Amino acid sequence: MFPILYENQNHKGFGYGMLSDCTSCVIKETLNGDYSLEMSYPLGGVHSEEITEGRLIKAQRDNSGNMQFFRISTVSIDYITREMTVYAPHISRDLAKVPAAWASYVYLTKIRYVIEDLDDDDFFGVPCGFDFANSGGFVNETNRLTEELPLTCSVFNLLIGDTSITNSVLEKSPVELEFDNFDVKFWKSRGTGQNVTVRYGKNLTALNSETSVNVFPYAYVPYYYKSRTVSI
Repeated sequence: MFPILYENQNHKGFGYGMLSDCTSCVIKETLNGDYSLEMSYPLGGVHSEEITEGRLIKAQRDNSGNMQFFRISTVSIDYITREMTVYAPHISRDLAKVPAAWASYVYLTKIRYVIEDLDDDDFFGVPCGFDFANSGGFVNETNRLTEELPLTCSVFNLLIGDTSITNSVLEKSPVELEFDNFDVKFWKSRGTGQNVTVRYGKNLTALNSETSVNVFPYAYVPYYYKSRTVSI
């Protein structure tokens, strides 16, 4: 099935329509890591003018027919070959735009409470649009975090972490995550570890242009941290 292009917010029906001139569409998923789509599309192809940053692409993840949403973040154009290279992280990456309610996570030690809080929180008025599920009932009273969670970060980094956040839920608890469109599922395990790291990149030559929405901030959250000094 060909990928389908949608507007920024409206992802019902068939959107703009199928990208039937697609020459290549590869979805890469690393367990608890990168989850993205990379597509090659000719300039002048069907709906090529509508392929812009921020819009959604719905594509089949595997042979089971499972369809997933990806949000376009980068569009590179080679004007010599007249080919577009489109990079789109999985829709779950939108959680990087949602500030985490850090005040409660500092004190939470049970993963079950973190899941419940994520599912109920209003995220400082920023709409989340995702559901968080304790899949298979694995997360219970005995599953605990090994240390405190970060004070300030996005929901995505709270779950996954990055180079500046080392105490995320994923790193400090015995769970693995599955991102299924707008559902975040917590599992005991997913897949089989083969001790293999998959790295990828793209090399574009000749005259080209690139636009990206990865450099813009999405939210500013004021907060204060009060420390106490005890005199002896």
